[in-house]
Amino acid sequence: MFKVKIYFYEQNLVLRAEPSELYVLAKHVEELRKLKDTSAFAAYFRTEALVNRPARKLFSAWLRKESGLWTRIYQAVHDENKTA
Repeated sequence: MFKVKIYFYEQNLVLRAEPSELYVLAKHVEELRKLKDTSAFAAYFRTEALVNRPARKLFSAWLRKESGLWTRIYQAVHDENKTA
């Protein structure tokens, strides 16, 4: 079963599905935490947090393989216990 690992490293969000990784910079993580609306969260994530086309294409491929990925990312960003 395909599963993207989600964790934080030095305030950056890291998404990993071997052998690929995507990093979301800390400044974008802070902006994402402010967004409570899921559609605004997804729009910001895709347009601002993923800064280049290869990252967006890789993330889209991951979304096709794992249907619950958006929910897990949203929860990880907004869960204060994980990010502290």
